[in-house]
Amino acid sequence: MLIGAAPWLGVKTLPDLIALVKQKELSYGVNGIGRLTHFTGELLQRQANIKLLMVPYTGGTPQIINDMMGKRVGLVFEAYSGLAGAINAGNVVPLAVASANRMTSTPNLPTVAETLPGFESVGWQALLAPAGTPDALIKKVNADVVKAMRDDPEIHKRLVDLGRDDRMMSPAELLTFIRGEQTKWTPIVQEIAARTKNK
Repeated sequence: MLIGAAPWLGVKTLPDLIALVKQKELSYGVNGIGRLTHFTGELLQRQANIKLLMVPYTGGTPQIINDMMGKRVGLVFEAYSGLAGAINAGNVVPLAVASANRMTSTPNLPTVAETLPGFESVGWQALLAPAGTPDALIKKVNADVVKAMRDDPEIHKRLVDLGRDDRMMSPAELLTFIRGEQTKWTPIVQEIAARTKNK
C-alpha cells in the first residue's frame, strides 16, 4: 500500500501531511468500504492521532485520481501498481509506502514506519489447499512455487515492476502470518463497526 497526495496540497512527505491534517480536515479516496485501502487510512489515523474524511469510490482508482486532480479529494491509499501511472504523470505525489521495508522499485520512497514506528499495511496473496490435503503434497507444491518465484528472473522482474517484494513462506509461516493479520486488523474492524452502528 502507498499513501499518495494531490500535488495541490503542497506536501512532499508524510510528516508534512500529518502536520497539515492537524490544521485542517482532508479527505482520502478508497476503493470501497472494508477493503485494505480503507483499513490503511484508519490505521494511519489511529497511529498518527489525526482525523481524515474517508470517501468510498466504486469507479476504481482512476476515478479517485480524477477527483484528486479536480481538488475534490486530497489523498489516496492504494497499491503501488494502481498509482504508478499517475505518479509518473505527476498527478499523484508519493509520500510513503506502508510495507515494513522500502520497495526495491522505489528505494528513495520512505516507509510509513520511518515516521510511525511499527506501521505496516500490505496486500498479500496466498495459495491455499482444502483442509485434509496430505502434508507431503502441500510441501511439494510450496517448494515448487518458491523455486519458480525465486529462480525465474522474468517472474521476479515482473513482480518488482509492480512494486511487489514477495516474501516466500512455508505453510507454517503463512498460517502464523494470517493469524497476525487477523489480530492486527480486528480492532480496526471493530472501531468501524461501532461507528457505523452509532450513526
